[in-house]
Amino acid sequence: MRPILIDLCSLTFHYRHTVANTVRADATVTADQVDTFDEELKKLVGMGFEKTQAEVALAAADGDPNVAIEILMSQQG
Repeated sequence: MRPILIDLCSLTFHYRHTVANTVRADATVTADQVDTFDEELKKLVGMGFEKTQAEVALAAADGDPNVAIEILMSQQG
């Protein structure tokens, strides 16, 4: 498996300025998906990751906490 390299600072900027203000016409987000995202975010923060970085990594991972952890771990030195 190739390592996933993501610049979280750039992704955070992009995330904050586009995701919050853009809705795809075919995108439907259910309350369950929001709850799941929030639950996974709380778990990542509980593991010691900074909330903003965890939120961005989880969004970049399409809500998959395992991929989000890989992203976050790849950013730590």
